[in-house]
Amino acid sequence: MNSLMKVEGSLLPTSLVSIHISHLFYLKGLKGKWLQHLTSLENLEISDCRRLESLPEDGLPSSLSVLTIKRCLLLQASCQSNGGKEWPKIAHIPCIINDNKVII
Repeated sequence: MNSLMKVEGSLLPTSLVSIHISHLFYLKGLKGKWLQHLTSLENLEISDCRRLESLPEDGLPSSLSVLTIKRCLLLQASCQSNGGKEWPKIAHIPCIINDNKVII
């Protein structure tokens, strides 16, 4: 994952529609522009990343229609709609599932 985040472009195909990131216990932040290059991405699930607290500075792809965050306590707290510091990066996503609560 660290190598993927350091690449300027994307090592993944732009036609990818779904990604599940999980069990990255030591990752503190998703960095780089690798997600922005996934112009067909519709579904992103992040789970069991205990230390993850931030999303990419450039935000997530505009094509994203569902973001699911499970068992990532720090990220879940920072993605709250009522003042979470990461909320501005995800507010455009039509369906957000944060800790099994759907926010539309």
